[in-house]
Amino acid sequence: MSRAVLLVTPPYQFRSGPGPYSRVADPATSAIVTYLRGKGIPAYGYLAKGTGPDAIHLMLEHVMTLIEELSIQIVGISANYMPVLPATRQLAGLLHDRFPYLTIVSGGSIVSGLCIAGEAEVNLPECDFLVVGDGEFHLARLATSPARFLENRPVVLDRKEIPPEEISPIRYDGIYCASGDHQEHILLEKACKKKAFTYEIINSRACPYSCKFCISPLMGQFRISSVKALSESVREIRKLGATHFNFDNNHFNLPRQGFNERMAALGNGCLPFIGQARLGLITPDEVHFFALAGGRRLYFGLESMDARTQKELGKSRTLDQVKADCDLCHRYSVKVGLNIILGAPGSTYDSDARTIACVQNLRDEGFVDVLSAGVFVPHPGTPFWRTPTLRIVDTDPFHWDNDSVVVEVLDELTGQWYKRDNIELLYRNIPEQEYDYCALE
Repeated sequence: MSRAVLLVTPPYQFRSGPGPYSRVADPATSAIVTYLRGKGIPAYGYLAKGTGPDAIHLMLEHVMTLIEELSIQIVGISANYMPVLPATRQLAGLLHDRFPYLTIVSGGSIVSGLCIAGEAEVNLPECDFLVVGDGEFHLARLATSPARFLENRPVVLDRKEIPPEEISPIRYDGIYCASGDHQEHILLEKACKKKAFTYEIINSRACPYSCKFCISPLMGQFRISSVKALSESVREIRKLGATHFNFDNNHFNLPRQGFNERMAALGNGCLPFIGQARLGLITPDEVHFFALAGGRRLYFGLESMDARTQKELGKSRTLDQVKADCDLCHRYSVKVGLNIILGAPGSTYDSDARTIACVQNLRDEGFVDVLSAGVFVPHPGTPFWRTPTLRIVDTDPFHWDNDSVVVEVLDELTGQWYKRDNIELLYRNIPEQEYDYCALE
């Protein structure tokens, strides 16, 4: 008999960028729970919301209650961003003390990167198993065939063993979260009636591209959602009252085979949505069908307009190429969003300032509708992890918070170090924008 699984998405230790923290009905948790249930495994999910110590405390309280209510035997913890590692460690440690019979597994992009970098056991000693990518397959095998997991620790499944299955549709059966007043945990479908969510539909897992700063290409095989799964996912979020959604991942137009059918599946839901794409890899027909299906906005990761930084990150775009893609989107009434990264390898304070000035000009000239920026943080498993051009001063990188973290970046041209605070001053040149997903018309 299969053991019951609870998959937990922890909260951030701190808000990692400017702007409001959005409430996202996490699609990966839903897809994994749906996959496990399809295998006959009693599986549930808990989505933590909010930021900081209060959110972490609330998660701990709710998860312990769910473990007792649902007779959970396996807890999976998803860590996809550096700011969730403190909550991951606290949760694993507390659960081991309170429920010594539990098996605790952690995965996600950051844990996968730590495994690849050989640092997972050192930084997450409270977990029984640490896995690389494709969490549903790991959890399914642990729930049904635990013997093979007892052979070693951490478990890094050979990715060649993973079946090339398509991604499960988004369903929210058995997914819990905090209630509107945060006093209790409730099923997500009940929470949806009390407060609006940002819904996301997964297009793919892992990534076929090779951006040097991203862990996704290392996590497993590139897998996609089928046309049927996309249709079912749209129906699910409509049932819960969604008025719009985000078509997740940065390659809305992959795979190109059957692209029109995939857009038609999204369009059948009659909901406006946002997509993501790579600059230089969209065609007029793809943007046209995206718009016909209800696509209202495309986001592109520009990262930097500095040639040296682009080379370091594995990117290469000229200003004329960026303008051409923006014009293509506007031709079909699709708005354009650009994201840049500040403090990336190869950049200087001055080059970041020039990039900001460039994208501001693009906005003022009507090429770009929405701008956003992030501060570069190296991911474990990538060439920039433990990079000599970025250092964390007088703090533990796994216990970051807004008040105590001090990050310094090396200006390689001058040989001088400058604090991340100086990078964030550049944010003032980009007015903080409310990302109103409802206003897509």
